[in-house]
Amino acid sequence: MKLALIQVTLLTALVGLFAAIARDPVVGRWGAAGQSALFAAAVVCWGGAVVAAVPLGVVATYRPAWVAQAAFAGTAVRMLVTGGLVLGYQLLVDVHLTAFLLCLLIGYLILLAAETGLAVVLIRRALVRPAAGGE
Repeated sequence: MKLALIQVTLLTALVGLFAAIARDPVVGRWGAAGQSALFAAAVVCWGGAVVAAVPLGVVATYRPAWVAQAAFAGTAVRMLVTGGLVLGYQLLVDVHLTAFLLCLLIGYLILLAAETGLAVVLIRRALVRPAAGGE
């Protein structure tokens, strides 16, 4: 469970950093609508990343031999959750589409890189340490 909390904390910090860095350029280009789109994109990216990271952290803690499968499944879950949140947000809210999609793409790629790096670390860690019950 500790690994899941570490992952969520890191992903939350990255989303906050992304939103803080991107805020001025986005507001300068698209105004208040761009800022709303940036924050919405950050929340959508964060939601998808956390939904994928928590199971990976739990599996890495309790079933380290399965961490590669959990990372692979987490990527699929992340895409589906993010896609569903994007679709729901665009259907329910009048959003500045260009700003939203650009911020969404950048945020998604940043968090995907972080998630991939964390998965690689957890998989390497599981391969070095024998699974519970193994020799």
